[in-house]
Amino acid sequence: MAESKEEIESYRSLIANHEDFSERLYSPIDSSRKFNRDEFVSSFDDYKNLQNSVTALREDTDNPYIINNLAELLTGNSQFFEQFNDSHVKARVYGDRVNEHSTESMAKYVQGNLDDFFKLYDDTDMLGLVSSVPLYKLGNEDRSSKEHNEFVDLVNEIKSLEEISKDPRKIRGYVDNKIADTPEWFKEVYSFFSGRQDHMQALFQEFSRDTQIDFQKASRTKNGRINMKKIEGVLRNGIDEALKEYGNETNEGVKKDIWNTNIRPIYLSVAEIIHGKEKTEMENYKDPERVRRKERRGKKGMTA
Repeated sequence: MAESKEEIESYRSLIANHEDFSERLYSPIDSSRKFNRDEFVSSFDDYKNLQNSVTALREDTDNPYIINNLAELLTGNSQFFEQFNDSHVKARVYGDRVNEHSTESMAKYVQGNLDDFFKLYDDTDMLGLVSSVPLYKLGNEDRSSKEHNEFVDLVNEIKSLEEISKDPRKIRGYVDNKIADTPEWFKEVYSFFSGRQDHMQALFQEFSRDTQIDFQKASRTKNGRINMKKIEGVLRNGIDEALKEYGNETNEGVKKDIWNTNIRPIYLSVAEIIHGKEKTEMENYKDPERVRRKERRGKKGMTA
């Protein structure tokens, strides 16, 4: 839920008055609140605006327009940083601190409301999420864990195919790895033609097509629908495994790395997908005529 105007003004006042705001940084969202769609969409808009301003300032550190825009966002006063001789340094430092705090708050908000977020996912959303975030294997040896790990391997292979396809050396490595599981007679045929790039490309296409088929089978039910329950289970189990490693780690530096690198990006991706989807639905609800116009253009083959 977005924080109240009074709370936001309080945070901004701490910054504007040069007070120590390390314990109460401005954040577009309160991580302890329960999920509310409208408030989340609005808060995520604010969060993205903050991210864009901080990123722009890193790339163009002396741009007064960017500095003033960030000052307006953080303090309500676009001229705030102009009082400092090193205004661009102050803006960058404050911006980075607030951005990091806001990113952490957003991730914690999703973590605490993950069930509500997943309730808004349809099969396409879930498939898109599992294809875009890191997936983690389980450490157990039972049948369920084995099936989980095989699915993770399959998704990771799918993700790697596009990159492999751009590099002849990677294509050869991929094909060599697949050939290792074929009968001896096939290996002999392969060795005879392995020097030909067109042959190597054809084998790569064949093996990658088989992988795509295997993924379609593994990610769908018997009636051909995307297996939402299975995919959500893989995501949740992987997150739980990463959280277990996070909890077991005693080195604070490593612990922080596990959270920032392996866990937090997943929660942010969950939020990103729902933000885009729900914001569009909210805009369509407010302007149904706009939806009808878009549908009309779609029937004519137009994409905008």
